[in-house]
Amino acid sequence: MLVPASSILPLLSNLNPTGTHPFEPANTLSFTVASSGATFPTNGIKVILDGYDVSSALVITSSASGTNVVYPALQLNAVHTAIITVTNSLGHGISVNQSVRYVQPN
Repeated sequence: MLVPASSILPLLSNLNPTGTHPFEPANTLSFTVASSGATFPTNGIKVILDGYDVSSALVITSSASGTNVVYPALQLNAVHTAIITVTNSLGHGISVNQSVRYVQPN
């Protein structure tokens, strides 16, 4: 059975580094989240990087197209795993598990 997608669920896009190939040039972890008809509370965006909660170090800015999130201290020359959890003001959320095989300087 096909069901229509919910328009109130958060949508995560522009994830960088993508994890699609090794040796991605990046010194930050960044992504954009959007949610139709809802906002993101202060504690609504969480990032667990390599097993550590780095949410307090996120730089979060809002724009007309969504909420931009940057973690500016991604360790270079390393393998990383990020678990991104986003919950909007309506209580709807998503969780994304992203593995980056190796990050090198830009």
